[in-house]
Amino acid sequence: MGDLRFGHTWTIARWVEGEPADRAPITGADAPTNPTRGIPLAGVGDWFELIADHPGADRAREVWERAVAAPAWSGPPLWLHGDPHPANVVVRDGTLAGVVDFGELCCAPWA
Repeated sequence: MGDLRFGHTWTIARWVEGEPADRAPITGADAPTNPTRGIPLAGVGDWFELIADHPGADRAREVWERAVAAPAWSGPPLWLHGDPHPANVVVRDGTLAGVVDFGELCCAPWA
């Protein structure tokens, strides 16, 4: 919405009580786990045959191998989107504007 009296775009939204998560981390997250989402990368499998003919396949494999070799998460379970493909990311004017479709929201209990 906008109003010529204010000169800027504005929105009215319902107030949500609480603290930003960067100041008061989530400690009581009872998110469901998902056996195919939120698992360590090593459990995803080798999918490089699908891109073997792509010019960037070797570089992609290098990045993948570094990511798989990273230390496992040892902190508390983390909430994650679970399905972050391009159709679930909203872009406006070339910039990330939002993320949608939280049907696969789950917990990543990597520890």
